[in-house]
Amino acid sequence: MIIETMTDVSALPEMIMVAHSTKSSIRIKILALRNPLSIEEIKEKSASIKEKLFSMEVFRNSKVVFFYVSVGSEVQTHDMIKEILDKKKVAVPMPEKANKTLSASELLNFNELEPGSFSILEPKKEFVRIVNPKDLDLVVVPGIAFDKKGNRIGHGRGYFDRFLENISVPKIALAYEMQIVDNIPADKNDVGVDFIVTEKRIIRCEKEDKRGN
Repeated sequence: MIIETMTDVSALPEMIMVAHSTKSSIRIKILALRNPLSIEEIKEKSASIKEKLFSMEVFRNSKVVFFYVSVGSEVQTHDMIKEILDKKKVAVPMPEKANKTLSASELLNFNELEPGSFSILEPKKEFVRIVNPKDLDLVVVPGIAFDKKGNRIGHGRGYFDRFLENISVPKIALAYEMQIVDNIPADKNDVGVDFIVTEKRIIRCEKEDKRGN
């Protein structure tokens, strides 16, 4: 398995050139590409992404994994979660709408989930088992767009950004190749990811120093 750190942009026509674009405009452009994907396309690309993710040493060595639960045209994680439930301790997001934050809740059976905030599956109240973020070995996150420095654009609600602020373990984003852009504007408060897994490659992100002088 090849993990890329540098890639010739000319060899990847899917990469979206968005120099000087705002986060909002990038979000609109990428969703316009992602949302029309058919169910079959999502399944096919997600299966390829799962194969690459599961092959990664950082994933194989993890014992407690936080996994986002996919919705809509996102990279599909339902099958990934079901496959590892009896192999690893799995935690999923539990939104706290009052303060717009996420908690990690241990999942023992996929049937413990029900549609919740924004129609995303989340643990039923009787199955909430809070996991200390310090106990996580790995975090798998969604997003709308990413660049190769690990910068991420989500839906703009800030749930994952606030959650990731306190996460020091490796963070892996799952994305289609069409979601990789040349540059995402980021500030010092943004929390990036360490790896991006697409249907074509694994990108080891080269993070830039956002602290300034």
